[in-house]
Amino acid sequence: MHLTNELFVPIFRNKSYKIGRLYWNTLYGIGYVGVGAVGFKTSDLGDPIMDAGIGTESAITFGDYDVFLSVLAAHTFQGTDAIDGGTKVRFAIRTVR
Repeated sequence: MHLTNELFVPIFRNKSYKIGRLYWNTLYGIGYVGVGAVGFKTSDLGDPIMDAGIGTESAITFGDYDVFLSVLAAHTFQGTDAIDGGTKVRFAIRTVR
């Protein structure tokens, strides 16, 4: 169970910035804070984990492909024995033809 409050801020939308063969269409800035618990028993819900993060989401066109790129850096402020605190960076790339 995890409760998240997210803020998406458009930096630019529906543009066509050309970088070589790439057309950069959209860029969002993301900020979030969350709190939740991880476990398989109801007794595990008593150890909340708090985290916050910043990141971006963008849409890029390359030839016939649309590429969606997401990058997020998240920091866990309060962990548990099973989940360490610290900062982690995650990214995802999806393509559509």
